[in-house]
Amino acid sequence: MTVTILKDVDLDDVIREMQRMLREGIASPAVRRLAEQVRSSDNEKTIRAVFDFVRNTFPYAPDPYKFERFINPNRVAEDYYAGQIHSLDCDDFALLTAAILGSIGYRVRIAILAIESNEFDHATAQVYFRGEWFSLDTSSKDTPMGWIESYNQAVFVDV
Repeated sequence: MTVTILKDVDLDDVIREMQRMLREGIASPAVRRLAEQVRSSDNEKTIRAVFDFVRNTFPYAPDPYKFERFINPNRVAEDYYAGQIHSLDCDDFALLTAAILGSIGYRVRIAILAIESNEFDHATAQVYFRGEWFSLDTSSKDTPMGWIESYNQAVFVDV
C-alpha cells in the first residue's frame, strides 16, 4: 500500500504503520536511487545533502482534520522520478528522510514528539552520527539541521 489514512488513531497504530513504511522505504530501489543521487563524499556532507534535498524539493501540507495520512517513501520516490512532487506533512518528511539515509546504510529512527501538550503532534527523522542521535526536521524550511523542537514527551520508531 502506498498511502494509508487512519481515522481516530492511537499511538500504537501510528508507530506500527510508520515502522512498516520505513522498512519498505529503506528496501525500495526508488528510494535508494534518490539516496545515490544526492549522496556526497563523506557522512556529514551526505546527511546535509539529504536534508537539503528533501526540505527544498517537497512542499509542506497538513493532513486533513482528524485524519492521519502516511505516504510511503517508495511512492514519493517513484512519483518524483515520474515528474510528480507530493506535498508532505511532518511524518511523511520524517519517513522519506529516514528511508533515504537508511537505504544507504545509516542507522535511522523517527522521533514522534508531544510538543505543546501530552498529545503527540510532530515527527522528525533522526540519524545516528558521531555517537549520538542527530535530528533532521525537513518539514520546516526555517530550522537548521540538527535542531529539534522542545517537547514534553517522545517515542521513537526504530527499524
